[in-house]
Amino acid sequence: MSESTPEPTSETTPVEPPKGEPTPDPKKPTRTRGQKWRRRTIVVLATIILCAVAVRALVPLLLPTVMRKVASSYGLTADYDQLDFSVLGGDVGFWNLRFTPTEGGEPILTIGYCRGSVSTMGLLRGRIDVDRAEAENAEVTVERLPDGSIPLLARFLPPAAQGAVDTAAATQPTNIPLEPPFSIKALRLQHARARLVDGAVAPTTDVRFFLSLILSDVGSPDVPTQFSIQLNSPELLGALYVDGSATARDRLVNADLSLRMIGLNLQPLRTYLAAFGLTPTASDLTAHAKGKLTMTPAGGATVKPGQPVSAVAIKLDLNDIDLVADSASAAAVKRVSIDIPTAAPGEVRVKEIVVDGVRAYAWRDARGRPGFAGIALGADATPVVKIDEPPSPTPAPAPLASGFPILELESLLVRDVKLEFNDYSLPESPAIALQVSKIALSKISTDPAHAGIPATLEVHATSKGLAESINVTGDISAATPIKSIDLKAGVYGIDGSAIDPYLKPLGITRAIQNGTFVAHLVSTIEPKADGSLVAGIKLSDVRLSDDNNEWFAFPSVDIDDVRIAADAKRIRFGSIEVKGPALGVARSSDGAITAVGFTYDPKTAQPTPARPAAATTSEPATQPAAAPLSLPVVEIGKLTWSDFGFNVYDAMSEPAVSFSLVEVKLEVADLTLDPKATDVNPGTIHAALASPKNIERLEI
Repeated sequence: MSESTPEPTSETTPVEPPKGEPTPDPKKPTRTRGQKWRRRTIVVLATIILCAVAVRALVPLLLPTVMRKVASSYGLTADYDQLDFSVLGGDVGFWNLRFTPTEGGEPILTIGYCRGSVSTMGLLRGRIDVDRAEAENAEVTVERLPDGSIPLLARFLPPAAQGAVDTAAATQPTNIPLEPPFSIKALRLQHARARLVDGAVAPTTDVRFFLSLILSDVGSPDVPTQFSIQLNSPELLGALYVDGSATARDRLVNADLSLRMIGLNLQPLRTYLAAFGLTPTASDLTAHAKGKLTMTPAGGATVKPGQPVSAVAIKLDLNDIDLVADSASAAAVKRVSIDIPTAAPGEVRVKEIVVDGVRAYAWRDARGRPGFAGIALGADATPVVKIDEPPSPTPAPAPLASGFPILELESLLVRDVKLEFNDYSLPESPAIALQVSKIALSKISTDPAHAGIPATLEVHATSKGLAESINVTGDISAATPIKSIDLKAGVYGIDGSAIDPYLKPLGITRAIQNGTFVAHLVSTIEPKADGSLVAGIKLSDVRLSDDNNEWFAFPSVDIDDVRIAADAKRIRFGSIEVKGPALGVARSSDGAITAVGFTYDPKTAQPTPARPAAATTSEPATQPAAAPLSLPVVEIGKLTWSDFGFNVYDAMSEPAVSFSLVEVKLEVADLTLDPKATDVNPGTIHAALASPKNIERLEI
């Protein structure tokens, strides 16, 4: 008989847990899987935040140390009054930041306040990534001492001994960076001041500049860099605005800019211009221009990031260039285009330079000084330069190093040029205009591989009142050891009416009508290792004529083996051979003399009026007495002059006189002209001439 199964009851008997396991507390709630992951996420985020805060906390500790280390490499110390650091925002601010020479003295650069947001992760990657940077009231002073030195530049320029270049290193590819190793999303520089003090001239020059700069998105891979520069100077410049944008990515640089200058005053630069024999006449120069620049690896090569770029290709376009001086147009250029396929430390090869639409206006003032763009040729007084120590003697020029870069220009084209000259020193104020339709220069190179290829020159112009056509063609060789030039000039349809106002006060009138002038010039020059020069020149086929007369004819002048010493104190002419000219002179019954296409009448000549003196506001500085003129010693090995023809007709005499000189010949050998010597070799001289019906033969 089997046992019966017990019936289930309504109450369940609790199950005992296995031995060794904790007994769960029925009062404590159990965590779900989501709650556990949420707790873990909070812990991870808190750890990350604490690490980020810890890393950022290193910035105010490391930044001053690094900044002082960089400043010390330039002989400077970096100090500040207060540093402010935002742990959460990452901004670092400095109050009264100063850079002072280590030897003491006044700070050379002070910044009232600067603040920036620096990416810590960028620093860990070896980059400087600045989200925003601001600086206000920066001030720098640049001073030139009375001895001519500039201490500030001496801190940043390496000594000459450090300028030597290792030949082996020079042959290695040079990494030309096209992408900056930093990024600045926004930079603002406000109320920056620069002061330039030059104590080496009298009076001392003291000029101030004020600068504001806005820069954004530098190094951004997606947004072009924008920049805006504003510069002004109370003494020198009303305002200068430079605005533009640029991109630099994938080894490609594109930049667009516009420039506008207002109120440039040249008067504070009077002392410096006087050193070059120039005088400023304008106090308000205005200019504007637009441009575009493109840079890529040369040859269109694909360069991987980090791979060195040994050469770049550059294209530059400048448009709408305009210059105005004291509300009068001075110059304008419609377009300048420069194409450089290869630019490297060792070579610059220019494919094409095109200059189009040039307008320039020059003048001569009431004092007779020519000028252009607010600058006159001729200084009011010699500038006084205060140098404590006498300058060291200028060393002899050293020969160019073998590593001098190769320069090559395949084509230079200038077209549509109009040059206008106004003369305000004469009552009639004549205007002379020269229109150049084309200036072409090609195949200029210093590459020894192209030494045998001469450059070609071609010029075509016209000038109303001077000549209908002006043409110049020829070849130029500059890369060969013996430099040479071979030019042919032709001027056709010579009128000359534009120069009548200059001739009239002198009593000269034009006799030439629809004239022609031609000439051929060949010249060579050979620089020697000791600094001397050996040259030669030949001028041939020179002729001036018109429809009715041949006014002047010069077959040739050949000067060979000219040796000029390095100090230019001795010049020797190996041989000089002159043939011609054929010249005619006639005097009319009223006393007017006609020769070479012009007629001189002494009765109509006018006295030269006195020019107005320059206005002076102070006593002129006492200048040292000028050194006596030192003439070089001239030696002539051989001089031959033949085929000279001279015809004279004098209608004023009673009866009229007509005579001519023929068979004129002059020979000079071994002649020395030394103004300082008392006993020099006079050489030998032989002269001969004949005059039909007057002198059969005369020899000396």
